[in-house]
Amino acid sequence: MREQLRTFHLSGKGLDEFRPTSPMRPVLSEEVLKALPSGESFQPEPLASLHAAALAAELAPARAKFLAALKQAVAQLQDLLSVDDAKRSPPGTARISASLGAEAQRFLAVDELTGAWKRPASPAMDDTRRGRCAASLAVLEQALAAARPESIIFSHDGACAEALAASHRQLGEIVPVLRALRVAALEALGSYDAATHDEVLARFDWQTAEPWEIAALPSIVVLETPERLAHASLTAFSILLRSGKPVQILVSADGLSIDDLSGSVTDIGTLALAHRGAFVLQSSVAAREHLAQGLGEMARTLRPAVAVVSVATSKEDWLETSLLAHSKAFPLFRYDPDRDGGWWQRFALAEPDAAFKTLTPLDALTARFADQFRIIPGKAEKDQLELHEYFKQYKTAPPQVIPFLNAVDAAGNPHRLAVTRELVHIGFDRLRAWEMLAALTVAPVETQTVEPAAVVSIREDAAKDAYKQVLAMLTDPALISPAAR
Repeated sequence: MREQLRTFHLSGKGLDEFRPTSPMRPVLSEEVLKALPSGESFQPEPLASLHAAALAAELAPARAKFLAALKQAVAQLQDLLSVDDAKRSPPGTARISASLGAEAQRFLAVDELTGAWKRPASPAMDDTRRGRCAASLAVLEQALAAARPESIIFSHDGACAEALAASHRQLGEIVPVLRALRVAALEALGSYDAATHDEVLARFDWQTAEPWEIAALPSIVVLETPERLAHASLTAFSILLRSGKPVQILVSADGLSIDDLSGSVTDIGTLALAHRGAFVLQSSVAAREHLAQGLGEMARTLRPAVAVVSVATSKEDWLETSLLAHSKAFPLFRYDPDRDGGWWQRFALAEPDAAFKTLTPLDALTARFADQFRIIPGKAEKDQLELHEYFKQYKTAPPQVIPFLNAVDAAGNPHRLAVTRELVHIGFDRLRAWEMLAALTVAPVETQTVEPAAVVSIREDAAKDAYKQVLAMLTDPALISPAAR
């Protein structure tokens, strides 16, 4: 049996009669079970819905402000043009009489009243100013009447490239509207100076707009999976994250997203961190507070942003999803490039609760990869080691023992499960990934320049000589200059 277990551990072959026939779950202490989020009331909610709610809550003030600014600017320009129309064609006696109504004409002499009101009128707008106001009004009225969805969603092959093109187009289309808003504000105050403002507005683009103006635009959202990104879209994904455009990418991760059992893990969250200028969130539906806070911060950013979220689609998946998020197999972190300070201040890694310190990345995978486990019959032997201790001893090379996981079947019967080397490599890779992320949270130690001993000695000797000279001057009046006396 010892050799058969070793063969299974190294090759994944053999011992078919000891393959688990019912779902297994890891043995969890009462402390762990209490600390895990309850899945009793779990209802699957699409990640896109959670994100949409965060966008609506965070961007509502900016969108309301932008709509109010459009309405105000339209009203201001309409009033300016109405007044100019009146100046260009002053009302005659007949029009004034009609505006007063028949009853008023019985009591008022319209001709005399019109003469009493006559006074020098301010000149009408010049054609250049009127044309500028009319053109700006047309742009703003069109923007006000246009349908403005809260989000534009892309969720098919090539979504990253299409979303980037849509963002580029949207930002280009909003520039004339933002210029028109500024024209309206200046004209309402009579402050528009063509010699100054024409050139300034010609150089104006979306990057010089107010943040709330860009935040008010429809959000461009990409829905992706790690598998699709890894197999078809990594180049477009990378280009999007480097673009600087405010596009949000949601990646629904089903567990570890393992393509195969050779250790190939699509680590989209860590990959996104390498772009530095993008907002990155990795979270889980089993950590609702962390997820809600992260999606809120993501909704507020005007940078490219990506959220990689571990999701559960059923109550059966809930335990696995929870264990992934609390066993360091699926680290929860946030990187916000807009935060002040060094990298360690912009990056935040959620440390699992102390109750989960003995969990391993493989504790969550007993159901998903049942074929990679075998029930070990009999008692534990000296060349077998529990998985938590096995990983503690795993440094540069795996220990020369058979690792096993304590588990229970559907009836509650305890078992020891032997694990294949391929699955162990995946768990070890996850722990190494955690160590790398944890290192990013440590502030660098400030180094102090230490002067050579010879330099220190010279400084001390010079200080002693200066002290002796001052002391001599104080004790011998002859050494003190007449001016100092």
